[in-house]
Amino acid sequence: MPAHRKLIRPEPTTRAGEILLSHNHIALLHGLYDRPDGHVESQNEWIRASLPHVERFREHPSRWALYLAIRTLHPSWAIRTRRGNRIEARLAPRGRAILERTLPARIRGRGTYEGLRSVKREQRTALPAAPRPGIGDEIIRKAVEFSNSYGIPLLPDGIDRRNHTTLFAVSTGLDRSFTLTSQEELSLRGIRFAHTRWTQWAVESNQLPDGYRAAFQGHDEEDLLCYLKEQRKLNADRDLYCRTYGGRTFLSEEKLGEWLREDIDFTETDIPLSELPWVARASSATYGKAKQAIKDAGVLAWAHPDTGRPAGRAFGRVVDSEGNRDLFVSSCAALSCLQAHFDLLGLGIRLETRYVDA
Repeated sequence: MPAHRKLIRPEPTTRAGEILLSHNHIALLHGLYDRPDGHVESQNEWIRASLPHVERFREHPSRWALYLAIRTLHPSWAIRTRRGNRIEARLAPRGRAILERTLPARIRGRGTYEGLRSVKREQRTALPAAPRPGIGDEIIRKAVEFSNSYGIPLLPDGIDRRNHTTLFAVSTGLDRSFTLTSQEELSLRGIRFAHTRWTQWAVESNQLPDGYRAAFQGHDEEDLLCYLKEQRKLNADRDLYCRTYGGRTFLSEEKLGEWLREDIDFTETDIPLSELPWVARASSATYGKAKQAIKDAGVLAWAHPDTGRPAGRAFGRVVDSEGNRDLFVSSCAALSCLQAHFDLLGLGIRLETRYVDA
């Protein structure tokens, strides 16, 4: 065998000869199965097509887990071909046979694969949570009454700005819902660390950041992407980032941390315009705390203690094909209740309204 030929790893099977896959592998194959001729022109297209199928297995599908699963998908199930800086993929006959169940297959931790209709979403068991104190009936009453009388939320005055950070509730009208937005997202500024995370994600998805392209002029882009991925595996990508975007490296963790926490203007970086808001949001610790508080509660909903009529709710909702989520608050009364909820948890978040043109 020629020395340059790549050895293909054996196809994973059970002792009974069933093909062994993960639920992410099944989702990836179905993503191809749904596309014309079983073909996608990029990994991003492949991920978007596969996400709905992962939702059959898990409530919160992970794009990152799918990217990792592509690496371990056996080449006899899907054929991948590099075209410039993209990776195209096509469903192979053996992968099609798995989905059409002419080849016996088993999903790790779930048993024999009998088609997507037979899949039940994973239910995670947990110890019963201790009951959490509510914000109190009187707070809800006041919130509803104030909203009915003035059409705006009842938000407390005189909050100590030194011990609180602001989160903006943006709306297009007095009778409309609110979207929670961080200061970082509104200004498109944030810590440099968020930019490092973006460059890592871009490289993993085979998108070469302009900063690296400029620093390595004259090098083949495919070769450069491979090099960047190798550096990350070796935990050497941090120094490479510092040299490329800062023109220096750091000897101490303390100085490196200070540099990564510096406030930068994301519009002056190589982040694409369409991704700027999401990167800025990811750099906001305040938004992260609010997102976690709402996620922990699932959906925060309030009702008038006397009439039982809904006062509103706060929840996270997927807003695009990339799986990005916005935090929505349905009414003025609900925004008042959410402020009281944050205060009860001691998050140190101050909500402030912003009204914008539609």
